[in-house]
Formats: sequence, C-alpha cells, structure tokens
Amino acid sequence: MAMETIRKFEGGSLLQDESGNDYIKLNDVILNFPSLLKKKKFKTDKGDGNYLVRVLIPKDRKAVRDALLEVGKKLAAEKKLDWSKLKEDHKFLVDGNKSPYDEEDGFYVVKMKESRRPVVRLKNKEPLSPDDEGAMEKVYSGVHSDCIFGFYAYNNEYKGVKANPKSFRLLEFGEQFSNSGGVDDEELYDDDDDGDGFERDDNDDL
Repeated sequence: MAMETIRKFEGGSLLQDESGNDYIKLNDVILNFPSLLKKKKFKTDKGDGNYLVRVLIPKDRKAVRDALLEVGKKLAAEKKLDWSKLKEDHKFLVDGNKSPYDEEDGFYVVKMKESRRPVVRLKNKEPLSPDDEGAMEKVYSGVHSDCIFGFYAYNNEYKGVKANPKSFRLLEFGEQFSNSGGVDDEELYDDDDDGDGFERDDNDDL
C-alpha cells in the first residue's frame, strides 16, 4: 500500500494512501503495553484477540498533538460526531496525566488496536518476526520507536474514533518500565461502552 507524505510537522508527518485515508507517522515515541508480535486476548474478546499498544508522546510536542486532534475531529465530523463530547475510552488520544500508570504522566497517549499484525522492524529496518530468537524481549514497555498508524471512526451502536497500528521501527532498547508488567489493562481497550459522551472542560487540551 503506497502512501504519500501530505505534510511534515515537528515530530512526525501526515500521510495519505491512494484512497485518501489519513495516517500519522511519529518519530521516537515510547511504547507501553505493546502486544505487536502476538495477539493479546481478554476475557471479553469474542475472537482470538488483538494486537495492542499505547504510544507515549511527550507533551512538549504540540505540533504532534495538533495533528492528531485535526485528524480525530475530521473523522468524528464525517460520522456526525462531536469529538469534544466523546467519552475518553471512545477516543484514541488521551491525557497521560489522567492515566492509572505513573509512567504515562507528562505524555499524550495514543491507544491502538488492530486484528492484523502490524509490521515491526529493527533500527536497521530488518523485519522482526515473532518466531525470531529473542523477538518478544525486544518489544516491551519502555522501548523507543518510530511508528505509523491509521484511524477509523464509527457511529452506530457504539461511537468513537480509534487508531490502528500499522508499522513500528524499534530504535532504542532502554530501561523497561518497572510497573507495566502483569497489569490488568483490559478496560483501557474496551470498545463496548456505548455511553452518550459528556461535556468536556473548556481548559482540557484534548
């Protein structure tokens, strides 16, 4: 699938495919709870699970936040939704200061889910397979990565705008987050809350 760079901004780029669908490429972000090589299945999942990740973006990257909000609001409007009134778990972009995880404080967080396995590459662009020796140890909470992801919106029984992971290039194998392992984070990926949304505070960045 060929993509064209529509514009660049500090920390990333806006891309489009041949059908005009929007994608975002981000440079040097941090992955949290990544299940990118093998699916993670929760007890509420009807199928065999999904590939999941939470991408952490430093809050000083305002251009990234603005680009993400632009895409989110555009897709919401196309589905006759008001981004500002969507519930937190119905949006892909949330404030890490409100997260239950200390390591997300000071970041914007993009939540992603996908039924098809995204491409994962090493820094030298070599593809990483789940069958490669030591592969699972390379994709952990705290690893730095470039990434490309798409979006989808829905307005039926459920309402929301979500992100789906497409490609990751692992950059730096630093320290793993100490409090990210073995946590029940199922509620953070639940699409089945069909609430009516709420009025957001005027001072809320998102």
